[in-house]
Amino acid sequence: GVDSVSHICYLAYQTEPGVHHSYQDRTPVDERYLRPNNPVMAGLFREMLAKNILIDATGSLFVREEASRKADPGMKPLRCTGAAVIALTRQAVAMGVPISTGTDFTLPDAEPCPEVHEELLFLARDVGMTPLAVIHAATQMGAVAAGQEKDRGSIAPGKLADFVVLRADPLADIANIRSIETVVKRG
Repeated sequence: GVDSVSHICYLAYQTEPGVHHSYQDRTPVDERYLRPNNPVMAGLFREMLAKNILIDATGSLFVREEASRKADPGMKPLRCTGAAVIALTRQAVAMGVPISTGTDFTLPDAEPCPEVHEELLFLARDVGMTPLAVIHAATQMGAVAAGQEKDRGSIAPGKLADFVVLRADPLADIANIRSIETVVKRG
């Protein structure tokens, strides 16, 4: 069965009275149906909890594109606004749905940090998760989402030692995740 779902935005179609003909038509979610702490979404999140399904929110993409659309109103809208993705992710987190990190965009080659850092900042700053919860989403829950939790996601005997050494404490400020000193992979 399903063990993870990506792009929390797409779950919002559950709130609409009808079904769209095709995923490819890229019809934006009708956000009039997304009221705070939406009961339809609450039911879906309860079902996900009962079935141990995690969400890879992929929310930074929508927040990032929302900012671009404000600068260029002629851009085609994505399926959700940044505000809708933030609200949905907050509701899922408040209900205890496990969250992992993921991205669906690329940064320019000159950018020194990987795209996932944008998602970490989104989860902390926009959604309100604690830095420790964000790190858990990126490590242990990321390994679960990838089906790699037996070998990765935490530092433990018998697991591959994948970790970063940082110059500054990410628990003090999640942006410190960018202060990379050393990367160890399969150490």
